Formats: sequence, structure tokens, C-alpha cells
Amino acid sequence: MLHVAYSSYLLFRDSLSVQMTSALLAITNALRFCVPCFVAVTGALLLNPEKKISVKKIWTKYILRVFVALLAFSALFFVFDLIMDSEKLTLQYALNALKELYTAKGWAHLWYLYLLLFLYAVLPFLKMITEKASDSELKYLLLLYFAFVCVLPLTRFFGLKPGYFDYVGSVYPFYMLLGYAIYHGKIRIKTPYALCLFAVSEAAVVILNIVSNVKGIENLSYFWNYQSPLTVISAACCFSLFCGIKNSEKEGLLKKCVMSVDGCTLGIYLLHMLFVRLVLRYMQFNPLNYAGVLGLLGFSVALFAVTYLIVRLLKFIPGVKKIL
Repeated sequence: MLHVAYSSYLLFRDSLSVQMTSALLAITNALRFCVPCFVAVTGALLLNPEKKISVKKIWTKYILRVFVALLAFSALFFVFDLIMDSEKLTLQYALNALKELYTAKGWAHLWYLYLLLFLYAVLPFLKMITEKASDSELKYLLLLYFAFVCVLPLTRFFGLKPGYFDYVGSVYPFYMLLGYAIYHGKIRIKTPYALCLFAVSEAAVVILNIVSNVKGIENLSYFWNYQSPLTVISAACCFSLFCGIKNSEKEGLLKKCVMSVDGCTLGIYLLHMLFVRLVLRYMQFNPLNYAGVLGLLGFSVALFAVTYLIVRLLKFIPGVKKIL
């Protein structure tokens, strides 16, 4: 939904009203908490002190799989662009593709793979924290992260960039540690509070997006980027709510569906943008022409279903299955 909304905004904004562009940007940025939730899941699963993971396993299993996926799908998207843009395969074109691979300037959604490579590489050091730190020390570290990486940098909105900011680590290890802390009960957010805080933070993001688009205030984006306290609150509350769902031992239809989708999520993530670009950009299909936001939602659901089915079929191919 996030990628469909933003792609529609980029491709069709010249023909859209201010209200519709505001809606598309609000949808896009209100869904930014999803990526931190993914990182929180990684932290919840891999930072458990009881789960022993050697450096060798990190490089031969986790990092290798992501790196191979990055290379394979970068190559696929390279061929796709070559064909769809009617370009000629030259040495310069190939060298430029390698440059884009190294600088992450190719297909934008692949940035998450670069992030995973970094997070997996530093995983042993994050595990040292969860293995040795007491609950109070872990909370203290999370508080420091939240204050110095998320809250204080908001002064940039007023033109005051903190002097320390360039030397502070990224926010993503914070999300890994936060996911671990919530999943393992180090931090508890009661369901009513989680629902309330999630609703308030999401409403704030939507309102700020509308104000930003209507009034042309560009640097309001500090309030909804991945470092924003609003994004942190939304991600933490959403993750907490899902952690509160009891895992049923029964192998019912719903659980089977969830587990089937779960096994295809990497492939869906990698492939879905190919169809977004094919249908929206090259076929010039505008889902907003079909009941506006409802058309956007309908196309997103259809895109998910089609991509899921394709990934399920691809997973029957032995070599491809290892990547997906």
C-alpha cells in the first residue's frame, strides 16, 4: 500500500488535486512504521540470548542469503529496465548498473537489503548487550537512543542541528533492541495504551502531512521519518499489539494461510515493485481513477495476491527457492 500510494503520487501528481496528493502522502508516511516493525521482528528473533548464533553462521547463512538476493534481483531489474526503456546493452550501461548497485541508487525498495546486511554484520555486538545487560540497563540504553537519535534532532526543524548528530549511530539497532525488549517482556505496553498511542501518533502524522502539502512546509518530514518519535511510538505500539496475540496451537485454516504467506514475504517484497512499475508506469494504469483511495487499496490487495501466487510457484524451483 505504501509503495503503490507513493508511486501513484510520483507518476500522476500533475493531474491530481491538492486533496488527493495530500491523501497519498499521508498514506505513504503514516505507513512508515512498518519498516521499524520488520526490524523489531529481527531483533525479537535473533537477539534472544538463548539463541546461539556464531559469526560464521551470520556470514554463511544470513548475510550470504541477503547478498545473493540483492545481486539476483538487481540483475533482474537491470534486464527489466533495459527491455522496457529500449536501451542498448553497452559497457557503459553495465558499468553504470554496477555503480548503482554499489551506491544503492537502483530500485529504491532494495535499500532494506543493504540495511539487513549492516544489521546482520553488527548482530554479535547487539547480542552482547542483550546477553549481559540487566533489564534496567537495557531500558537506559533505549532511553538514550530515543532521546539523542529521535527526540533532540527534531530541533533541525528550527534550523538547529545538534553538534553530535553526525557521530551517532543509526536508529535501526535501536529498533532491533526495542523489538527484543517488547517481545521478551522487558518493556510492556498495555493494550489500551498501545491502541490509544498508535491512533494518536498516526493521526498526528496524517495531519502534519496535510499541513506540509497544503502549506508547502518541506522540513516537517522530520516528524515522520524513521527517526521521528511518532514513527517510534507507532512501531512500538503496533509491534506490542501483535506480540499480545496468543499463538494458537491449532493448525486451522487461518494459521495455515498466515504461515504460507510468512514463507513468501521476502519474495513478495523483492518482486512486487516490478509489477508496480510495469502496471503503473509502463501501462499507465492509475488506480485512483477507480474510486480514488479505494481503487488504490483494491490494486494493492490484487498486487499482493498476484505476487504471492507467483512467489509460491517460484519456490518450486530449487535454485530460486534458496533465494526466496
